[in-house]
Amino acid sequence: MLPVGDLWFHSQRRAWMQAANKFGVKTFGYLFTDPGAPPLAPPLLDPQRTMLSVVRILQSYSFKYCESHRVNRPFTVTHTADLIYVYGLNGRFGRPASAIALGTQMIDYWVSFATSLDPNDGRGSARPVWSQYTSSNKTILELTSANMSMIPDDYRAQQIDFINYNAAIFAR
Repeated sequence: MLPVGDLWFHSQRRAWMQAANKFGVKTFGYLFTDPGAPPLAPPLLDPQRTMLSVVRILQSYSFKYCESHRVNRPFTVTHTADLIYVYGLNGRFGRPASAIALGTQMIDYWVSFATSLDPNDGRGSARPVWSQYTSSNKTILELTSANMSMIPDDYRAQQIDFINYNAAIFAR
């Protein structure tokens, strides 16, 4: 069974980063893993009614996935969970101080990149240096309130290389 994340997210991100780097485009990658992140970005209009059913579905799916794949913990972060951090909405949804601080750092990285094409412009909050992804330095920034740091971009490397090498088979 091919994990959906490999096909839809990891393989495409890695292929784009490698292609951009090959042509001299400055590239920065990240993996958002904050353990306290909500399962999905909360809807802004009616967070209570809508989120309750989504959370129950995700919790049920996570439990079944973990049990069938012998994973020792449920999924902690889903796609879009970083949106309330990037848009500075952690305080609005009663998130802990550590999530608010991480959100501030993420906003500063994004604004720095948007204004200078470098997330490390020295402006905004104090934050770790976000190293550029290169062919000799295949690392990405792990965004988490616990211990933000650069990590190797080698997650399921063999499987993702197979997908990218055979992209036509996977209709990509």
